[in-house]
Amino acid sequence: MIRIDNANQLYKLLSFLRGGGKAEFEFPTELAQQVIDTIKGYAKEQGVSFHYVSPSGEKIAACTAIGAAGGIAMAAFFTNPVAALLLGGLAGGALGYGAAHIDVEFSKAQADGNSRMVLK
Repeated sequence: MIRIDNANQLYKLLSFLRGGGKAEFEFPTELAQQVIDTIKGYAKEQGVSFHYVSPSGEKIAACTAIGAAGGIAMAAFFTNPVAALLLGGLAGGALGYGAAHIDVEFSKAQADGNSRMVLK
């Protein structure tokens, strides 16, 4: 398990993201938003989607804009602009979801005030 004690140590997370490694991290619960923001920023920078499971078990997929834009461009061949927008958004979401992505699972806060996260 890799320990992140403060915001200055988020480079540890970025190293694993860049290397495509799998790891388990532990950090103070008050850093949770910064951890999420770091992952989102990296995903946006790299044009990949970010999928995570919240501590409550809710599965969330944050697709990138690249997938949606690609879908809308594909749908531009349709003559009806409303159909193009709807079909393009659906196709783009599917493309974005099927593209490279980062899977992350967060655990509930521990009794010691720490949270855990697994990069899969």
